[in-house]
Amino acid sequence: PLGMAQGKLRLSGPMERINRALRLNTPRSSSSAARVTLPAAALPDWIEVGHVLCYVSRTNSSITHHVKVSKIEERKQTVLVVFEMDKKIWKRVPFTEISRMGDGSLRPLWKPEPVVASCPERPPDFVKPAEEEADAEVTS
Repeated sequence: PLGMAQGKLRLSGPMERINRALRLNTPRSSSSAARVTLPAAALPDWIEVGHVLCYVSRTNSSITHHVKVSKIEERKQTVLVVFEMDKKIWKRVPFTEISRMGDGSLRPLWKPEPVVASCPERPPDFVKPAEEEADAEVTS
């Protein structure tokens, strides 16, 4: 028999048990059923604890921040980062937002190559510019 409880149609007997069984066996969300766990080893080489990276905001990609990797959480599938400008601020970045190409939320922070002298010493006919001579006289 069918009944009404608080404005809802209520099943009773075997139909209620079948309905309850069907609800228990359905996944709660499609994302949990399709979740794939990635090993931490699958992350790019430039993501290591202690490394300083560049964090690019998802909401405003023109804003970037320097962050330090605090922890790689394989169970949670996240990388915990602390912002360099304020050590009290932290963020968990999902593995899925990290790209090997460096175009995701976390990106490598490339340091400029040091400038190497093109010759071992100044040529004998080198003439100092007037500005440098004036600076040398002031400092001595």
